[in-house]
Amino acid sequence: MQVDFKNNDRHLDPVFLEFLLPLYTRLSDKKLLKKCVPGFSQNTNESLNALVWNRCPKHKKKGYRHIAIAAGSASLHFNVGASGRHAVMDEMKIPAGSKMVLQSTKKDKKRINQSLIRATDKAKKDRQAVRQAKQRERLQQAQSEAPSYISGGFNEELECVPNTKKRLASSINNDRTSKRKKK
Repeated sequence: MQVDFKNNDRHLDPVFLEFLLPLYTRLSDKKLLKKCVPGFSQNTNESLNALVWNRCPKHKKKGYRHIAIAAGSASLHFNVGASGRHAVMDEMKIPAGSKMVLQSTKKDKKRINQSLIRATDKAKKDRQAVRQAKQRERLQQAQSEAPSYISGGFNEELECVPNTKKRLASSINNDRTSKRKKK
């Protein structure tokens, strides 16, 4: 692929091409884009993001190294499961204890079972029904509430309440006189 870099003010330098072109090619692959069309990719990204920030909360100031470790750990857990740590520990010559193996296997089974339950048609219909009910409730609430702001509506509200204008004017005058006395 030949790229024309004559109009340099709108293009990145050619140095970046060797890094960005493979990434762009991979992300613009038709098979990958077809997976994104139904909109199922967002939740997986949010799920991975949640795993990272559970390991390294944003409110605690951490350095690059800590965040990189958290991202690696989250990616491993996301792709392989809780038992993915065993291979890393084996590589580092650290034996995985029997309780660790038992707990990670238990976590993986629970995650797979939850995933299978959530993928059923009944669970999908239930989630859709809950979303629709919440949407109807928000719509009804919005229709039943009066607008909280009306342009120029302040004067109309004052006229509705008896003697409000007089009380407001007297309180403003009292504020002015008290400020003069302080000076």
